Amino acid sequence: MPTDAHERMLGAQGGVCPICGQVPVIPSEDHCHDQLLVRGIICLKHNTGIGFFDDDPIIVFRAYEYLSEGGFVPSNTMDDKNLTS
Repeated sequence: MPTDAHERMLGAQGGVCPICGQVPVIPSEDHCHDQLLVRGIICLKHNTGIGFFDDDPIIVFRAYEYLSEGGFVPSNTMDDKNLTS
């Protein structure tokens, strides 16, 4: 993507990463691998993360649920001793 198009896209986003709401320290073009279209300008670490999730919104949502619920804690293996150490 040409630099001027990159700047216009970032400007249309309010100058911030749409994922974290911060000015990207290292801006990165996020693109759809299937359609080869740029989706937006996001922080490099978020673009890398999306790639690790295979650009799959369902996997990202499952990760969100996992984090929101505090991870997986099997009830039969955790007791008060394990939780405090």
